[in-house]
Amino acid sequence: MSKNILYIILIIVIIIVVSFISYDLAGKNVAQAPTISENNQTQTSAEPGENFFKTGNLVKDNPGMEAGVWYLVYEAPGAPALQIKLQVDKAICDLGSQPIACEQALKQGRLVTITGEIENNVVIASKIHIEVIK
Repeated sequence: MSKNILYIILIIVIIIVVSFISYDLAGKNVAQAPTISENNQTQTSAEPGENFFKTGNLVKDNPGMEAGVWYLVYEAPGAPALQIKLQVDKAICDLGSQPIACEQALKQGRLVTITGEIENNVVIASKIHIEVIK
């Protein structure tokens, strides 16, 4: 009799644990998995025309990156240090709240917020907000 009660209690505990695990996983948003491009650069997969709005650091001419091209290094849940190529030739830049020429403002390691559209794993930046570090 006591063995049957123990089995019933064990089954109830297992059902409760499985229920909590299932409920916890169902409520979480799963981050989009990063992909590796042909030149071993981690990038997020994206559909053409998808909106892009990320804050990160500017990098240029780092090993493994295309020479002379700006990249944004940023983080996403579950995927730190993602990088994506930027096209900045038509972007409007501002430093704090003041407009500034992008050629003057873009510097290695600067903290920026990029707004743009993704096409073929390249962000066509429309606005670059340079964070003012005090």
